[in-house]
Amino acid sequence: MEEIMKKRHLFSRKTWLSVFTAITFMITEAFLCQPSVPKDVQAQEFTTAETLPVNTPVTDITGDNIKYYTFQSTEDGYFTINIKHKDITQTGRWCMVLRNKDRSYVYETMYGDSITSHKWPCVKGKTYYIDLSDSYGSSKQAYELVVTQTADPNWEREENDNQETATPLACDSPMNGMVENEGSDWFKLETPAAAGYVTFSLVHPDIAEKGGWTMTIQDASGKVYGKYNGSSINTIKYGFAPGTILYIKLTANYGDDRQLYTLTASFTPSVTFESEPNDSAANADSIAYNTDYCGVINSSADDVDYYSFTNPAAGKVTIHFGPVDISNTGKWNLTLVDASGNETSLLQTETTQDVTSLLKKGTYYLKITDSWGASNKDYTFRLSRKNYNISGKTKIQKAKLPENTLSNTLN
Repeated sequence: MEEIMKKRHLFSRKTWLSVFTAITFMITEAFLCQPSVPKDVQAQEFTTAETLPVNTPVTDITGDNIKYYTFQSTEDGYFTINIKHKDITQTGRWCMVLRNKDRSYVYETMYGDSITSHKWPCVKGKTYYIDLSDSYGSSKQAYELVVTQTADPNWEREENDNQETATPLACDSPMNGMVENEGSDWFKLETPAAAGYVTFSLVHPDIAEKGGWTMTIQDASGKVYGKYNGSSINTIKYGFAPGTILYIKLTANYGDDRQLYTLTASFTPSVTFESEPNDSAANADSIAYNTDYCGVINSSADDVDYYSFTNPAAGKVTIHFGPVDISNTGKWNLTLVDASGNETSLLQTETTQDVTSLLKKGTYYLKITDSWGASNKDYTFRLSRKNYNISGKTKIQKAKLPENTLSNTLN
């Protein structure tokens, strides 16, 4: 037993020594990678940095100094940087730093005896700098350095870190990108000229990556319609008036930056899906009788949905309302509003129900809100009417129907 304990103790010491050595090496490497020449000399050398031709390998050695390179992207798309030994038997390590045009911002710092950078989005004509130095034992070893540029219109356009510089996003055209460091990526979407709804998806093109993002959907005024978090995001349906401008903001969760994403806005034509903003009687969606409509209360917007209809003569108006997916739990409030703004509570329901009102001739509004737990869940409804001679106050009749009487799909 004593011998076993000695071996365990020895193993433990060796393990911790290995870990300590590795950490010490990484810290030392990071320290040595920083420019050690005076700042005035650095500035002079920056201005005389060697121009690096895109898609053309160059060969050199660093010596004991820092090698400065500059290159200009030739296409909209993305680029990668690769450095490797000219002699594959050599094992020295380099430190490579990618910077912006005025060198005030570091995109990426990399170490190794063979380095391949992340895919970096770029726009044509943008200037970058590379600092290359000996990290460990490579000062006299020849390297091959190449910047590989790939033209791709479906990549974000950096810098797009605010609403004013947002990258244009078209429906049904996936856009690739990468949130760098602690920044954000913004996209600008104009909804198509046709009526319909939009859904958004955000996924990893590399399924091995598991990092997460936060996606925020808002309009030009900053009103938030949806906010999501996850490593794979699929949003609810959003119905907007044709030509509505939306902004999509992406940020990486802590420690999950520099992972590639694919963002897609998918459009589905529909004349029966709600059209935001319809949060007041003044901008209510106009609806017809005997037509199935669909909508959703957005959780992030304190959302209210208004629909307007005309009763051409005194009669009975029946509203057939319920969830699109009957397995969802949640409860909606339905309120009838007349042209003068007077409100009558019609229904509070989580199931499919009919409610009939005896109405005079005139214009009315159906107001739908989330009572509890119904936000981000599709609802559907249909209006029907019959002429009826009435006088006096509005009367409400309610009747609960079997759930299978309501279709769960809408075209």
